[in-house]
Amino acid sequence: MSKILEAMMNELGGGTLASLGQAVGATPEQTQAMVGAALPSLISSLSRNASSADGAGALAAALDRDHQPNLMDQLASIAGQPGAGGLGALLSGGGALGALLPAAMAMLQGGQGGLPKALDGAAILGHILGNSRENVATTAARASGVDPQMMMKFLPMLAPILMSALGTLKAKHGLDGGGVAGLLQSEQQQLGAAPASSGFGVDDLLRMGGALAQSGVFGKLFG
Repeated sequence: MSKILEAMMNELGGGTLASLGQAVGATPEQTQAMVGAALPSLISSLSRNASSADGAGALAAALDRDHQPNLMDQLASIAGQPGAGGLGALLSGGGALGALLPAAMAMLQGGQGGLPKALDGAAILGHILGNSRENVATTAARASGVDPQMMMKFLPMLAPILMSALGTLKAKHGLDGGGVAGLLQSEQQQLGAAPASSGFGVDDLLRMGGALAQSGVFGKLFG
């Protein structure tokens, strides 16, 4: 299994990604298709960004600075802060953090209070995709059969989870910038993703999404 997907599964627990999809109006099937289409693009773009020593070092520093501890632990910390308001009440109301993550992310991305960098999906996407964000969203939407606006809303929720998983793997394995770059290259090859500089067509994303579905990982991520 993809190490990044496994880390996502371990941090979130079953059903959380489906709940994120529901928050943007997607069915579980649509959400699986969106994840299958979007993740290869995001991972390949991160791999491209980390292909130079400077890029790898900058990514490693960002992971240390903004994505450790992981997303779930950061949410738990925010919930315990005075003045956390609606988020604190939400997260202290019982139940698993994974199940509450969609509502918490929607609340934070709605501009309530200072937005932690680990949750600022729009900024994360800007760093990962740069000016190609809209093109990636449009192509991934076509590949997954959803409206582009739905994909545009979903990507800022998926990106922080991906970065949290990458930060967890960096800390767990003691990776430096070169190690993070190597991990991303390995993930890219495992997904069968072409280098991001060559672009992704709808057929490419359909193929990669199908490979993820056949791997059985969706049953664990969405179960």
